[in-house]
Amino acid sequence: MVWIPNHAKDDPKRGLDPVLSMEKGKKILNKENETVDYASLQEKLEQAIAQRIPNRASYGVAFSGGLDSGLLAHLLLKHNPAMPLVVVGFPESKDVERATLLSEKWGAQLVTRTLNEKEFEKHHRLAGKLLQTEDPLQRTLGAVNLSIAQWASENRINTLFLGSGADELFCGYGAFDAMREDPKGCEKLRKEKVENVNTHDVQREVLCARHYGIRLESPYLDEAFMKEAMKTPAIQNLQGKYGKLRKGILRTLAEKMGAPKEIIEEPKKAMQYGSGAIKALKSSHIEDVLDL
Repeated sequence: MVWIPNHAKDDPKRGLDPVLSMEKGKKILNKENETVDYASLQEKLEQAIAQRIPNRASYGVAFSGGLDSGLLAHLLLKHNPAMPLVVVGFPESKDVERATLLSEKWGAQLVTRTLNEKEFEKHHRLAGKLLQTEDPLQRTLGAVNLSIAQWASENRINTLFLGSGADELFCGYGAFDAMREDPKGCEKLRKEKVENVNTHDVQREVLCARHYGIRLESPYLDEAFMKEAMKTPAIQNLQGKYGKLRKGILRTLAEKMGAPKEIIEEPKKAMQYGSGAIKALKSSHIEDVLDL
């Protein structure tokens, strides 16, 4: 049976449909409030997660050991300590290394797939066909998405939780470094990133997961959570205790929610680098990939 995503239509109980309703998402970009209500952010995130936990299906987290997936894993393990963490990467990749250390700290089940170049090149070509693109970055990210979905399917995991949307909402990309002295420019760039998350990430993730019959859940793209996150001043993600690492508000939220220090203080590392995919593709002479 072909998987029909939960995102197929808007459901007021589940929040914003990231695939079909980003136009609606544009209407919630309100940044006038100059304070951060961490209690409300926590409440909205916990609700977004609870609403997405399937009643019967097996579920896990696509886990890199970084901040976004790490906070989700920290919260989801409270609901289900037996929930698996799913990681893929090439030998000695940072994602596998971090995921291994954190799973041991939590005493959590980790399902690890060590990739090889032949297998990854196959997924790289398949991503181009599924996404109908020659864009090297999208094909590389798609290949990682396909590898994760395949590994989840082989481990009888039906639903994967993703950290999609966190980089957009909390200014995680390197481009935000140029906005550290420009609050208005930072707000504008965040707005653009949030409005484009569908075409930049979500559509690719859904298409790749669908290929292996996997359902996706993205709590950071919940409508209520997005509304609350967009009330916060974007520039505060680049200031204060965690400002140098970017995503300062999300890091502070994770700290308040009791997440491990290793997650909170982990610098952002793009998926194509953390998984080791770039190194593998360079050895295969596919080098035209940029960290955007």
